Amino acid sequence: MTWRLAVALLAWVVTVGPAVSAGQEVTLVVPFELERFDPRVAWLSEGVAIGLTEALADRGVTVISRDERLAAFDRLQLPAGAALTRATVIKVAELVGASRVVTGRVGGSDAEIALAARVLDIPSARLAEPVNEVTSVAGLL
Repeated sequence: MTWRLAVALLAWVVTVGPAVSAGQEVTLVVPFELERFDPRVAWLSEGVAIGLTEALADRGVTVISRDERLAAFDRLQLPAGAALTRATVIKVAELVGASRVVTGRVGGSDAEIALAARVLDIPSARLAEPVNEVTSVAGLL
């Protein structure tokens, strides 16, 4: 499985999940946290966020663009690549008018990359169970 397929699968699962009403909610995807820094795949933190944002938009979900997200980070004086606390993620979501936030982690081993995404529903403060996908490192390079 390639990383693009993994992101597409994450988007599909996030879209069909119980908390989603495509077109009625505004979703913010923040960069995924790295479980450990590996220079070969460090780009995935932002890359998965961009890919997932585009995949959700392609499925009719209203999403906050990367430029809007970066502008919100700038207004709050947050570094673009910073790992954020849930409270900070909620503050960014409120600033951009998002009612849902997709967060996640990138981890794995030397041979595989594991992607885990979670949806936080802001109004209900409900954090969904993680959606997990695994792909080979060879498929990323």
